[in-house]
Parts: sequence; structure tokens; C-alpha cells
Amino acid sequence: MRFTIILAASAVLTGLALGQEPAPEPGDALIIDSTAVAAKDTVVKPQAPAVPNAPAALAQLKGFWMVHGSGGFQYSRRKHTDNHFDYWSGQYVAVTHTYTYTITQIDGGAGYFVTDGLFIGGTLSMIKESLKSTTTGGGTYYDYSDNHTASLTSIGPQVAWYGGHRGSKCLPFVKAEYDIVSSSPSGLSNNMLKLGGGLLFQLVPKIGLSLGVDYVKIEERKDEVNILALAGIKAMLY
Repeated sequence: MRFTIILAASAVLTGLALGQEPAPEPGDALIIDSTAVAAKDTVVKPQAPAVPNAPAALAQLKGFWMVHGSGGFQYSRRKHTDNHFDYWSGQYVAVTHTYTYTITQIDGGAGYFVTDGLFIGGTLSMIKESLKSTTTGGGTYYDYSDNHTASLTSIGPQVAWYGGHRGSKCLPFVKAEYDIVSSSPSGLSNNMLKLGGGLLFQLVPKIGLSLGVDYVKIEERKDEVNILALAGIKAMLY
């Protein structure tokens, strides 16, 4: 019995001296390092290098062309009544004057977004003006009407600023335009200033519905101010 115990102890010491772990005895728990096993079985996939600020740079409103077309209409009516002396009857009679003024405009143009939101381009516009005056009252002597029409063609540079980014559903904008105007049939030329603003609604990517208002001032008509409502389509070619 003593000889057997000495041999077993000697075998254990010999195994430790040779760097070997002793075999587990029956009933002992077997501990496995799960971290080591997981690290061995895990395959690390290489990742592509990240590009800083790539989505923000691509979404900016710059570096592409935009074409646009729109139409506008203005209607105004003025009516007043005054008294005129009728030489035939020797009495004052009430005479009513009615003035109806309409403007129809169709324009188109193109330009380039030179930096984020800043648009520089040009516009060609076709404008038709109509003025109808009617006078009634006081007998047939004062009943008459008159019509005047004129066609204008304007061309000039446009500068605008658009808010938002390429993915925005609604882009507010303001614009300024200075045009050279040619009138027909008179053939006279003049200058015209347009200041306006509105909203561009992207119905689908790159295509939008533009709604806006223009303040129109023709240089030679110092006492006349026109406010024109516009609707059109704009296509951003990015």
C-alpha cells in the first residue's frame, strides 16, 4: 500500500516537471475557456474606409444645372363715377368709368448652382398686356369703350437663393432679375426689375412645382406697380 502511493505521487511530480498537466481524476469538473474558443471561430471581415461628410456633401444644392418654365396672370379692375356737365341738357349727369387691366406672362430659363443654394442664370419672358376702358351714363354721348393691347419681350440675368437640400420636399427661394424689355408694336425698349420669392415643392426627385409672387416695376412707368402670381415647373439636373 505504501509502495503504490509513492509511485502515484512520483508520477504526478514527474508530469509537472515535464510541463504536462496531470490528467483529471474521475469526478473532477472540466473547465473550457469559452472566450478562447469564440475568438478562434470568429471571422473578422475587412471594412471599407469611411468617407467623412459624404452624404452631406452630395445633398448640397450646388454643382448642377436647373431649367424652369412658368406662367403668370394678373387681373385688376377699377371703377369710379363722376359728374359731367351736359351742354345739350344744361345739367350735370353721372358718368361711370370702368378700367379692366390684365397681364399674361410665360417665361423660361436655365441656370447653374455655383455654390450651396446660390443659383445664377437667365430668363426669357413673353408678356401680353390688355387695357379696356368703358364709359357709361348720361346718354349716348358718354357711352363708349376703348381697348389697348401691347406685347412685351424681356430677357435678362437672374440671381436666386434656395434653402434646403436635394432631398427636401419643400425649398423656399428668393430671386432678383433685371431685364431689357422690347415692346410691340411700338418697338420701344425699356428696363424692368423683378423681385420675388416662393416655394418649390419636389413632387418627385429632381422635378418640382414652383409657386411664387413677383413684384414687377417697369422703369418708364413710375406710378405703376404690378404684383404677379406665378406657377411653374422646375427640373434639377443633378
